[in-house]
Amino acid sequence: MTAAQVPTPTPDTKDWTWVLARPCPDCGFAAEEVDRTHIGELLRLDAAAWTTDLADPRARGPRPWTGPWMRPWMMGA
Repeated sequence: MTAAQVPTPTPDTKDWTWVLARPCPDCGFAAEEVDRTHIGELLRLDAAAWTTDLADPRARGPRPWTGPWMRPWMMGA
């Protein structure tokens, strides 16, 4: 796939801040239930996971699909 063939993603214009006020009906995330004292630890763990994900050879080069890039844990894997 050449650069000219890569489709431009549709911009996301949705206001996602509503999840701060009520739980997400799709995934169940409830911001008010997050223990803020653990946010730093969670961010460090997430950064470490990205390091592993991005070291995977499948993460290099052009994407073979046009949808959003999802991490395995986002898809329940």
